[in-house]
Amino acid sequence: TGTASRPTALAVALCLCTALAAGALAQEARPPREEDVKGAFVFNFLRLVDWPAEDGRTSGAWSLVVLGDGTTVPGLQSLAGKIVKGHPLEVQVVSDPRTIPAADALFITASASAHLEDVVRSVAGASTLTISEMNGADVHDTAINLLVEDGRVVFSVNRSAARRAGLHLSSRLLTAARYVDGTLGRRP
Repeated sequence: TGTASRPTALAVALCLCTALAAGALAQEARPPREEDVKGAFVFNFLRLVDWPAEDGRTSGAWSLVVLGDGTTVPGLQSLAGKIVKGHPLEVQVVSDPRTIPAADALFITASASAHLEDVVRSVAGASTLTISEMNGADVHDTAINLLVEDGRVVFSVNRSAARRAGLHLSSRLLTAARYVDGTLGRRP
């Protein structure tokens, strides 16, 4: 009986190990959360945009202000302390559109969409990269808009809004955009 139970115990152990390994692989293969993907996009936007005052920047942190709340906020807060163009990134979340401080970039969450026009108007004339997450690819007010299509996060670029802020968008950013100036880009 000792030899008969040994193969059975070995088979059970092998099945258990296989099941545990499959579970671990399934967890690793889980797609990233939407808020983390949006955070990664925003971090790369900051790296792929040139600000007019950037040439003379010798010290100081880059600033990202997030207006509103929602699931995207933790992904953006996780960017705090990351290095952008040789300087740390500071992230500040505000809930009142009347209290938006000066910033290099302003992310307007979907929860703050009712204030979009007023908020963009309040930063007019400043070299602030405006980023939103509104439904629809053709958002005229912000330089970049994140949206979800077919379960994937994509983005649109409004070159006029970027130019009004005195910003230069890199060709790499424009090539990666799903939409440029309301027109479907090259990427599927």
